[in-house]
Amino acid sequence: MAKIMVDVVATSSVVPKVELQLGLDKLSELGFSTTIADNIMLQEFAYAGSAEQRATAFYRAAMSDSDLVWAIRGGYGAAQLLDILTQLSARGKPTKQKILIGYSDLTALYQFVSEQWGWKILHAPMLSSKDFRQITLENERQLLSLLADSCANLKWHNQLLKWIYTPYSSLPPITAQLYGGNLAVICSMLGTPWQLDFSDKILFLEEIGESWSKIDRMLEQLYHSGSLTNCKAIVLGEFTSCKDASPKGLSSEYNQALENIRKTLTAAQGMEEVFTRLGEKLNIPICSGLPVGHCLKNSPLPLLATYQLSIAKGLELMCWSSVR
Repeated sequence: MAKIMVDVVATSSVVPKVELQLGLDKLSELGFSTTIADNIMLQEFAYAGSAEQRATAFYRAAMSDSDLVWAIRGGYGAAQLLDILTQLSARGKPTKQKILIGYSDLTALYQFVSEQWGWKILHAPMLSSKDFRQITLENERQLLSLLADSCANLKWHNQLLKWIYTPYSSLPPITAQLYGGNLAVICSMLGTPWQLDFSDKILFLEEIGESWSKIDRMLEQLYHSGSLTNCKAIVLGEFTSCKDASPKGLSSEYNQALENIRKTLTAAQGMEEVFTRLGEKLNIPICSGLPVGHCLKNSPLPLLATYQLSIAKGLELMCWSSVR
């Protein structure tokens, strides 16, 4: 593969120095040429510099001659860049179409760079994360294949998915754009100018470290926001370390010992419980089992690309081209 130019950016939380270097070493090993944003080692509160510093560095990467803009990590803070990026874009928009690579907190930037700058989105491991520096050979091949304009032999092609809810006994194939990302970030943008719209799309969701009762609350908020109106289907990735926990109550009126006041669910039961209820409200199919999200075997997944979803073949990428 010819050497690809990458702008390495820090849009969110403080960057871990050792993990950064390991990620840059891996990029070099794969043959990429890198330019590193000048806010990389800055710190302001929990972030890699102020919102102004992070947005300016990101905009500079957007205006460069690179092919890709690749996030070092997620965390918190990417949404803080949107107002500033809007102001910067008023001075001039990037003329080169690029691919933004990252996930989790980067969800906040997907719609902006796609609608305002015409970029493509690749939900894939970030440079300082373990799922990049220890990327499996299969996922490495898939990543390089997607960057080289090929969608052959993707890991999740023809993978049977678990259907949590289907409104019909016989489900016809659904063809639509796939969009989404991290559930908590999507919910944090509701009621803002940057609220995401999933009309006529297949919604992809992933999450980490949230209880199933909190996930249920987020889904209820998402449902009532209207963002899911006319959504065609929902495909679930990894919900890593998402567990159910019972509130505690007194075990006896005679002592202060506490015990669970209800039965707790397994991760699989929790997912089925909350997403079955959502499927019934929306009357759309919902399935799980996509190997994408906060996990070591995090497969690259193009977003805002056209897919076909079916019971027989799972999720199939129908249309994708890199920007090179």
